[in-house]
Amino acid sequence: MSAPDGTVWPQGGLTGAEDDSDVLMPELYLLSFVLRSLADSGSFADGIDIIRRFWGDIVASGSTTIWEAGVIQHGKDAFGGKGSLCHGFSTSPIDFLQRGVLGIRPLAPGFSRFAVAPWLGDISAARGDIPTPHGTIEVSWSACGDQIEGSVIVPDATIGVLPDGTELAPGSHIVAVSRTVVLASWETVTTEGRW
Repeated sequence: MSAPDGTVWPQGGLTGAEDDSDVLMPELYLLSFVLRSLADSGSFADGIDIIRRFWGDIVASGSTTIWEAGVIQHGKDAFGGKGSLCHGFSTSPIDFLQRGVLGIRPLAPGFSRFAVAPWLGDISAARGDIPTPHGTIEVSWSACGDQIEGSVIVPDATIGVLPDGTELAPGSHIVAVSRTVVLASWETVTTEGRW
């Protein structure tokens, strides 16, 4: 694998880089760019793996905030005992989970039109609220065999768009989408989480 400038990355990409003592691993902040790229490319399973690996310790600790550090060093022990235990730059899983698992992403400014294309992978259920300038989009999903079933509340002055192009007017909707769906952009998301 190589970078656009021709630099050869270690065998195994990011995984190989973790074992290379000459490579500085990014902290949680820099992984936000990785998660954004994975969401944009539809590589949701890889993103979930990264979240579980690097943010899992924070969740397991019982912390009610997200730490600055969780890759090389952890929590308050990071940066010579000066690690922040409440760090907004480390909250990138929220965006990833909204766009990937919950499947809500803007198609127009202010979410006046938004995609509704959930991906659950090995997750059995997910729900969330996404605040927009028009009101809150509310979704709740459950894996049911080869489908994802759930509900969507579409705020006033907005339209939700299902993977098949069906438009959801403002109000409450019960929907089911295939775990392998064709998005409005006509690209395919499979159960493996690839576009």
